[in-house]
Amino acid sequence: MNKHEPTARRVTAGKHGSAAKSSGPRQGRNDLMRHFYGSAAVGERGQIVIPKEARDEYDIKPGDKIIFFGVHGCKLVLVKAEEMREFAKKMLEKI
Repeated sequence: MNKHEPTARRVTAGKHGSAAKSSGPRQGRNDLMRHFYGSAAVGERGQIVIPKEARDEYDIKPGDKIIFFGVHGCKLVLVKAEEMREFAKKMLEKI
């Protein structure tokens, strides 16, 4: 395979369910930097503060329930429970 040929195509869901296509690992790195919101320290009770820009972008409000997933032992993914519920409903409708 030519190193300039795209690898497998990836489709990722956007904020409102729209799909964005990317090709190969180079695009993935660009996506990561485009969605970097800063860092947070973990408090004594294990709490973190989600940066305001991220809360605004993903419409996270006080009281929202968040689900945590570990990915490949090195990433922590946060998903609003409301979004996960809608995703699960759509998946079950297709069965």
